[in-house]
Amino acid sequence: MTDRSTLSGYPQEPVDLLGHILGPDAHDGELRHRARAAFLDPDDRARALRAAYDKVLAGAVDPSVSNRIQSSWERALAAGVDPDGQRPPRLHEILEIRRLRNEHPLSPFVPALAGLLADDSVAGNHIMVIASAAGEILWRVGSRDVIRLAESLEFVEGARWSEDAVGTNAIGNAVVEGRANQVFSAEHLVRSHHNWVCSAAPIYDPETRALLGVLDVSGPYRSANPDALALVRCGAALVHEKLRNARQEADEQARDLVRRHHRSLDGIALVSPGGRSVLGDLTGLTPGAVGQAPPTGRLTQPDG
Repeated sequence: MTDRSTLSGYPQEPVDLLGHILGPDAHDGELRHRARAAFLDPDDRARALRAAYDKVLAGAVDPSVSNRIQSSWERALAAGVDPDGQRPPRLHEILEIRRLRNEHPLSPFVPALAGLLADDSVAGNHIMVIASAAGEILWRVGSRDVIRLAESLEFVEGARWSEDAVGTNAIGNAVVEGRANQVFSAEHLVRSHHNWVCSAAPIYDPETRALLGVLDVSGPYRSANPDALALVRCGAALVHEKLRNARQEADEQARDLVRRHHRSLDGIALVSPGGRSVLGDLTGLTPGAVGQAPPTGRLTQPDG
């Protein structure tokens, strides 16, 4: 019997899923330690960050502000973000948002992610947010009280929370940096966000490595979950694995279709949207080359 794993085109050695998705900091114990330490005495941590914030924006240096956060502030300020009054742009109204949700590749996973990360009970203290690859909020699920608080910040469906639109925040940083991150209190560039903490992780297409969106958990820092960063990282890994499994199933269905219609497979090859060989051998193809095939129905191999 043929081992289907040898036909998948994916590496078959044990996969470091978190490392593959989240990058070099995936197993960084120090990162998680810093995230949890912020919640040991959140008010003290927030006061220290606010003092550091004022110093750095006045041109001084303060070690309480990490290089990552300071770099984000600098990029946002260069983009024209106003720390004292920036509001995010609204890209779409709710009817258009519904259409975008239906068309979005993360739509099938929203119920599972909401079950894992959202808390819409009376005692809930955060919301789960899913944003597009451009940082536009598409879904918000969770505590009604927190949703109402979020509305005062325009942290709502259709608003673009990219770094250049509304300053340093976890969604925007995930888009720019391509990795999971947490932004606590006055690490946000805009002052009206200083009572919040947000944790976010990017979600990538395992086939093309294109950014699909960002998974975020946000809420007032005083009542936030210390493990929020770990949870969004796990949520992103869960979606990535489900997408990967779906692609493997699609590969097998495509191979079966070809076998049913062709007695011989000589001269026949199947290539995935990412340029990965599914059947036969077409080495050297790239996603860009494969992307040129649909308009013409033809694909030129690297050797011409």
